[in-house]
Amino acid sequence: MVHQPEAFSRILIDQALSDSDWDLLNPQQVRFEVHGSSGRADYVLCGSRGPLCVLEAKKEDEDPYDAKEQARGYAENLRVPVVILNEVLKLENEIVRRGNELLKTLGGQK
Repeated sequence: MVHQPEAFSRILIDQALSDSDWDLLNPQQVRFEVHGSSGRADYVLCGSRGPLCVLEAKKEDEDPYDAKEQARGYAENLRVPVVILNEVLKLENEIVRRGNELLKTLGGQK
């Protein structure tokens, strides 16, 4: 198996988000590389009431749980209630399922 860089994971994330009706060109839905005092969140998904979750992109050969504290720090700093750590092989289904469930739970609209 060829190991891909993080940029490849971002391509998969972008495709999964697009496939689940997130508008990547609309900063009211998806924000990229959001800087805060604890660092930079790769993606922040937003609804009508503001930020919904931080999505942290990692290389496919990197354990996503290694980034757990890093992503949690971003979420706390940005006051975002949910963190999604990608696992590239399961990414598409998780983005679709969690993104749609999150919007329903929080009552927001994309």
